Amino acid sequence: MCKDHGDASHPSPPTSPPTNAFVPVPDCWACAAVDAVAQAAWRREVGLTLRDWLSVTASGMRHRMQDHGLQPRAAVPGSTGAPPTLGPTPRQSED
Repeated sequence: MCKDHGDASHPSPPTSPPTNAFVPVPDCWACAAVDAVAQAAWRREVGLTLRDWLSVTASGMRHRMQDHGLQPRAAVPGSTGAPPTLGPTPRQSED
């Protein structure tokens, strides 16, 4: 049931945001602030809405790309979301 509309046609969102929404970089105060506001908006605290969550999440993804040089992608356990390092490419056979 949707807490705002009281009917089943608008189901309530899951209690946690999607794991690929925003992956904060450890020890970054800006990422921590964005993540805290995004979490509060997801829970609709202090007048925040899901629209606010989407806006803050997009800002966080832009911050990851511009300030950290990282991709805004799904979290992988033990990863910071950095793109994989590519090794040397094998030689192609000359058939």
